[in-house]
Amino acid sequence: MAKTFKEAQKDVNEMYRSLTQIADDIIKKNTADIDKLVKHIENNVENLNNNDLRMYTLKLAAMAYALGDKVEHADLKRDCANALLKETNAKEFNLAAGPVATKQNVALLNTSQEVAVNILYNMVADSMKSKLQMTNRMLDSIKNVLISRNAEAKIQNQLGYGVEE
Repeated sequence: MAKTFKEAQKDVNEMYRSLTQIADDIIKKNTADIDKLVKHIENNVENLNNNDLRMYTLKLAAMAYALGDKVEHADLKRDCANALLKETNAKEFNLAAGPVATKQNVALLNTSQEVAVNILYNMVADSMKSKLQMTNRMLDSIKNVLISRNAEAKIQNQLGYGVEE
């Protein structure tokens, strides 16, 4: 018997919650230091002097460098999950009996766990890439603030006002 819309929606929500929890755990494990530093900068943005910003720029750049390696590993895991899905699907297809359409359906039904794992690692890889991009945007923003502050300081020094760093 076919599922109702609400039953299908419930199943999707259950799968989503399960996969999201696993993905979030993986992502947080790999980006906790960056998230902590970004949160610190966000909470103290009005009190940061140029030396603080320079230090955070260096820290974030080093963290982005390390995250780049983790992104590559996430991409590899995504590729492995995809390869496993294709391999398992092909094996299930070959083991199934009947016409091609039946074999395809049997293979699809028998690879649902591999599909879920593939979805999970696609999400992890994409999220890790997004974190790296956001980290680089944060670095660019801090650099722009430093450039603006330095330009403002030069102007004020030329006008004789003097600026504290």
